[in-house]
Amino acid sequence: MSRRSAAIALLATGALAAVSFYNLYILRNTNLVGSYLPVGVFGGLLLFALAARRLRRGAGSPAEAGAVVAVLLFACGIVGMSLLDHASTLAMLPWRLERLMPDWRGDPARPDAVALRDEAALARALARAAAAPEGDPARAFARRIPDALRERARAPDFAGDLAARDALRSALNAALADPGLADEVPPDRRPPLPAYVRRWLRRPAAERTPEQVLGINRALLDAAFPNEIVPRRPPVLDLVPPAMLADPAAAPATALEGFATGLGDPNRPFSVRDVPWAAWRRTFLFWGPMILAMIVLVTGLAMVLHRQWSEHERLPYPVAEVARALLPEPGRPVAEVFRRRAFWVAFGLVFAIHGANYAAQWWPDYVIPVPLEIELRPLLQIAPVMQRHFTVQLFRPTLYFSAIGLAYLLSSDVAFSLGIGPYLFSVFVGIAAGLGYTFGGGFLMMSAQSQFNAGAYTAMFLAILY
Repeated sequence: MSRRSAAIALLATGALAAVSFYNLYILRNTNLVGSYLPVGVFGGLLLFALAARRLRRGAGSPAEAGAVVAVLLFACGIVGMSLLDHASTLAMLPWRLERLMPDWRGDPARPDAVALRDEAALARALARAAAAPEGDPARAFARRIPDALRERARAPDFAGDLAARDALRSALNAALADPGLADEVPPDRRPPLPAYVRRWLRRPAAERTPEQVLGINRALLDAAFPNEIVPRRPPVLDLVPPAMLADPAAAPATALEGFATGLGDPNRPFSVRDVPWAAWRRTFLFWGPMILAMIVLVTGLAMVLHRQWSEHERLPYPVAEVARALLPEPGRPVAEVFRRRAFWVAFGLVFAIHGANYAAQWWPDYVIPVPLEIELRPLLQIAPVMQRHFTVQLFRPTLYFSAIGLAYLLSSDVAFSLGIGPYLFSVFVGIAAGLGYTFGGGFLMMSAQSQFNAGAYTAMFLAILY
């Protein structure tokens, strides 16, 4: 890779990263990096290939253009709707979802009527805990209940004394808000606590927030009186290690709301200094090394598999074949594909179809669009077992000319396997559904289909080891 191609690749990568977001989210145009044949890369390569014979000799070689394309294809996995978009969303958006989705907030730290299984039994347990050994978590709560109230709790008619019950709840809530309660329980006397509570306990008491104090004391209360109190369901984000998420508290005025609604101002230009970097520093330091390690791992795996696939099994790389076909051979002014009449006929046909559909968006009363969806759903009448799985996708397919072009670069058996596989899987799922087995499920949800995916990846890993 020459210095010139390296410089061009870096400049092109920066331009692609700068334009992709604006093109997709502001202009609402076709995603420049949204597939394995990204328009932003191969569109530029096509223009370069068509103009190659008109460029002066020192303007660039096919080898340099191929190196630039290789770097840009790697960058497509990071910019646009790829790694950076998903990583930033997953790091910040959960804080907004916690505000919008009540079930994410868990149960209140102060026990309500639902959390108290038996208020009278809890009062008697608190009264007995006053005599527990020093350092016992139950004793830490009992000593914060007034002596008169503990004596009243021993009475048989305590359950009917509403004033005493209200006083007990008030005293218990005051104990939960006491930042010094947890420190009265030595580490060796603490019961098993959730990981997020142990993480908070490692902080000095002066650095704990009021919400963390309530969470710690409530966990101790649940452990001290398991028969009288229903264990608290904590907020979702309390269970996540802090380094895995962004820190909107580092820039409370701009970080969260700015990410959700934007930081732009029509009256002044947006600057890089306006980005609340402090909110992202922690998660960048956590995920950055892991992402770099994963990139190195995948690159090394590709180098290991390259010889087996390309030399022993003679499997082509379709995306690389597209780039190779567009670039001229050494000593030739233009690629061989541009001298074939069949290429220009197919190119003109595809261009005319897309041009007509584009014009139909502007002038629907005058231009008839060319449908690219094939209606095959009537065939389901002869295959009712397939009606239980993906009927719309399989029996109303959409023609993607780029996929057809990629299939041309694959061997016939591989292309046939990719095409027939979803239909065979649909038959299998339909038969299983008739026997009472479901394969439904969502993202990160336990289901039979996710288990199949895990088994397939395991089998592939074993095949790689072999």
